[in-house]
Amino acid sequence: MKAVHIYRLFLLRMITSSRLMWILGFIVGYTYAFSYPIFQIAQKLNITLTPFIMIFLINDHSSHTVLLSGLLFALTALDFQKELRQSLLMRSGYISYAIGYLLFILTVVLLYEVFALILSQVWILSVTSWQNNWGTGWEVLCSNDVLYKFHITFIPDPSLIENCSAFDALTLSICLECILMTILAILSSTVNTITRSVCGTLMSMVVILSDMILYNMLPVSFQKYSPVTLAMLSSFVNAEEGNGITYMYAVSYYVIALSVLIISYFLIYTLCLKKNKGGILA
Repeated sequence: MKAVHIYRLFLLRMITSSRLMWILGFIVGYTYAFSYPIFQIAQKLNITLTPFIMIFLINDHSSHTVLLSGLLFALTALDFQKELRQSLLMRSGYISYAIGYLLFILTVVLLYEVFALILSQVWILSVTSWQNNWGTGWEVLCSNDVLYKFHITFIPDPSLIENCSAFDALTLSICLECILMTILAILSSTVNTITRSVCGTLMSMVVILSDMILYNMLPVSFQKYSPVTLAMLSSFVNAEEGNGITYMYAVSYYVIALSVLIISYFLIYTLCLKKNKGGILA
């Protein structure tokens, strides 16, 4: 019950945070900029789109980076509330505190993903056809004729349409994204706690940005070492390009990464914070 109390308190602090409003406002603006050109093209071509734009949002490298960065900045502020931390540690103990904060991270990740899913769909709602398949609209947008005519900066990945069913692609994409966000959030919180600074957030940002380096500058065989790439369904369906990524490899990678991070997380909160009497960030 103490862990649940910690969880509720952090969730309340997050909801009333001014930083959260700025982050959500930024995500609103970005999803609008991402989705509205697609809406305009669909209107001009008189086509409808099935409700699976989120798949392409997650599997676009630039959009992926923006979504991950927004989550990290939303969580960072709560890592440095010294008075709140000390008060909660005294009342609940280290294990309850760690469990409560971990539950908080998992909840924020899920709500953030649902928010992005709903918001990305809102901007194309009037051209949406509610079917549980790709339909023909997304295939039209993938064609070279549309690309050259409208100068689209965002291109839906045709390999996803060719190799995956729409509902399976959406489910897998969201699950992979949630796992990645959880890993980055735990990494950020743990390292912030150790260093008494934003080093954890910066480290997570380096992980995100290094994926762009791997994607643009190094051979495709290096992509399997990036947790960000492993969270993109397109990396699996394009495995024939030589990136060496398989479903089993990704599952093993994430299981090991999550296990190491969660163990480290609890060790930090039960050893480091206890050693410093709850004031490692003092």
